[in-house]
Amino acid sequence: MILMFLVSLGVLLMGYFLYASYVSKVLGVNAQNPVPSVTKRDGVDYVPTNKFILFGHHFASIAGAGPILGPIIAMSMYGWGPTLIWVLLGGIFIGAVHDFSSLVISVKNDGRSIFDISRDVLGKFSSFFMLLFVFFALIIVIAVFSAYTAVTFVSEPRIVIPTFVILLAAVFLSLLIYKFKLPLVLSTIIGLFVIGFSVFLAFNFGISVVLPFDKETSVKVWIFVLLFYSYIASIVPVSLILQPRDYLNSYILFLGILSGIMGILFFGFFDNVSVKVPFFEVSEVAKDPVSGLIEPIWPVLFITVACGAISGFHSLVASGTTSKQISNEKDTKFVGYGSMITESLLSVVVILSVVFFLPFSDLISFVKEGKSIPAFGKSFGELTSFLFGGWGLSFAILMINGFMLTTLDTATRISRFVFEEIFRSIFTNKVSKYISTLLIVFISGYLALSGTYIAIWKMFGTANQLVAALALVVISVYLLKKGSNNFITLIPGIFMVVTTLGSILFYLYKYAFVSFNLTFLVITFVLFIISITCYL
Repeated sequence: MILMFLVSLGVLLMGYFLYASYVSKVLGVNAQNPVPSVTKRDGVDYVPTNKFILFGHHFASIAGAGPILGPIIAMSMYGWGPTLIWVLLGGIFIGAVHDFSSLVISVKNDGRSIFDISRDVLGKFSSFFMLLFVFFALIIVIAVFSAYTAVTFVSEPRIVIPTFVILLAAVFLSLLIYKFKLPLVLSTIIGLFVIGFSVFLAFNFGISVVLPFDKETSVKVWIFVLLFYSYIASIVPVSLILQPRDYLNSYILFLGILSGIMGILFFGFFDNVSVKVPFFEVSEVAKDPVSGLIEPIWPVLFITVACGAISGFHSLVASGTTSKQISNEKDTKFVGYGSMITESLLSVVVILSVVFFLPFSDLISFVKEGKSIPAFGKSFGELTSFLFGGWGLSFAILMINGFMLTTLDTATRISRFVFEEIFRSIFTNKVSKYISTLLIVFISGYLALSGTYIAIWKMFGTANQLVAALALVVISVYLLKKGSNNFITLIPGIFMVVTTLGSILFYLYKYAFVSFNLTFLVITFVLFIISITCYL
């Protein structure tokens, strides 16, 4: 266990200190260049931010449930070997480069999103279709994560109070830093103490919030509450809620990673744990239950792992909100590349917790029943049992809920930016942020409440990686026009284009001729049309 962890950690650190430095030179990162957070400062979206606060905000925004659930599902299909290898190599050479370059290029172009920049390099026609697709994908993200967060509130009501205390602590932290000018360290300690005390009260005394409805109705009520919060978080200044909330919440996420690492070291030294998941095995999860058709390791593995190796959503965060808060261009490596490497490290911890603490048969059963979150909770709870005792499972659920909630409000804010870009491209004038955000939460709420997200979730992995492929194509063309070496993004871009197209073609074949499913077939066909239109 320790050897697997140390090798993985060493590979990730080499990527950050060696390869990221090379990428930084290729991208022309220069501390003397002006940044949009200063030149366009408005106190709402463009706000110069301490790099440590921004790292926490950015990492919490990009680290949704993907780096946890993706590897778990992939391991249940193909074993831990291919999953771990892809997380490491994909994270260093593709995912982190994708995030880093998206952030840098956005900073160099007045904080414009990578898909807004695509108009300059690919033309208005392809750019418009890219924006439509990105908006569609973000709506799915908001719908899915609002529903899943609501479900966690109902299944583990003790996390409700700590979750909302974090929001109050975030506003308090913002006032301490920006109004009362308290030092960051002192303000952080105060905020974390408030959060820690709420967690202690909730879990130690069983203080919970249980709505007086049945389970289904309670989930719907929480969806309304979460979308209302997302609406508010999207329109108020980023420094009031979103930024400090993600910064504080990131400590919970980092605590999760740290406790997982401590568990690995503890059991590695003091307990004789054994591998419970095979290095490579194609299980029944990778087979169609009716026809027996096997989903091939390429391209399915590379779509399933998602955020632990690369995620198109990251480019939307990097160029949608983070680029508007970078206070110095040299911080882009730490925030952009560093956050992605940290997310890959999270996936490594998840992989090791499952490999050593969850029998393969149990893993398969969990995933087949759609219970990947309980699978993580059980394995991570065992891994951290020496620290948290019986609270390990609850802490795991609290942590993954934090991931989902940060993705939810960030996706809502980015959706507003994307919608405004689409509106301007059609009508050449601005649309009110209040109206655009209301439209976004309304559509997302309809999908979440109707249950449509269940039917399209399996295709979202492909959609997410298609966004990444499109971003890498845009960046490669941009670098080529600037006369820079674009191989750092061109080669990953080609791989992701071929992989996403391969996935789309496979699922077109599967849902049309092998295991007919009209919903999945229509969604896959739409993805195919959009991808071909954009690439052409």
